[in-house]
Amino acid sequence: MPDLKKLLMPVDFSDRSEGLARYAQEIASRFCSQIILLHVENDPLIGGRPADQGHPPGSIEHKLWLKKRLDSHLKEDLPSAAVTRIVTEGDPAGRIVEVALAEQVDLILMATTGHRALRQLLWGSVLAKVIQDSNCPVWTGVHLTDAPPRDRLSFKRVACAVDLGPQTRSALSWASEFASAFGALLSVVHVAKSAASEQVELPSQGPEPRVARYARAELEYLLDDMKIKADIATGAGSAPALIHEFALQLEADVLVIGRCPSSSWLHSDTYTIIRESHCPVVSV
Repeated sequence: MPDLKKLLMPVDFSDRSEGLARYAQEIASRFCSQIILLHVENDPLIGGRPADQGHPPGSIEHKLWLKKRLDSHLKEDLPSAAVTRIVTEGDPAGRIVEVALAEQVDLILMATTGHRALRQLLWGSVLAKVIQDSNCPVWTGVHLTDAPPRDRLSFKRVACAVDLGPQTRSALSWASEFASAFGALLSVVHVAKSAASEQVELPSQGPEPRVARYARAELEYLLDDMKIKADIATGAGSAPALIHEFALQLEADVLVIGRCPSSSWLHSDTYTIIRESHCPVVSV
């Protein structure tokens, strides 16, 4: 079972924070986690500056006003969690990573914006730097204003997309342990770069491209070696498109991917995978 004792959630006082808080509360309830709400002042990407009642930025009055606002933020959305609230200043990505390291956080949960601004937001921005620099998994979600209410939020199916690179074992291990903690089914997908097929071949659905058959054999070996039980899907073509289709077919509640070297398709296509996903994405 993953050790998710501390969750870090950067907030911007927007509606996206409310949707993200539902996931944080569900995870905290299962793992008895402490939640740290973090607001980084002067943050142009994660949150815009709210109206501050005329107090000059950086003044004691402004800092006290921000602290008061954060102290009351999401109280109704996190009713049973142990919550610590922190207001800080500086480079947003750097401060998020620093707080995560100092607090020994096990999972960072972050909201993004919608489709039009996502690529600009991810690459060369706060979220991209946090995913790149943090030493713990990062949970991201796009459509958080549509997040289900707590009484309908569940994790019944976990999908894990791997490229058979260096982070494959870490991604598989995290996905397997998270699925086990919630009694969820686990399915694994690998997409090879090839124009031979634009379909994800789910188990028992027919012939696969040769490159996909090789990937299936390697995945079967890995899963057996790691003693992980999971369905396997393989395909060849556009990784983001096929991973999105795979997750939709499975009705996955969460998608796990690995943080990989720049030569990997999973690294270069991360922003597209997150943007297209109908469910939260965890970068391990």
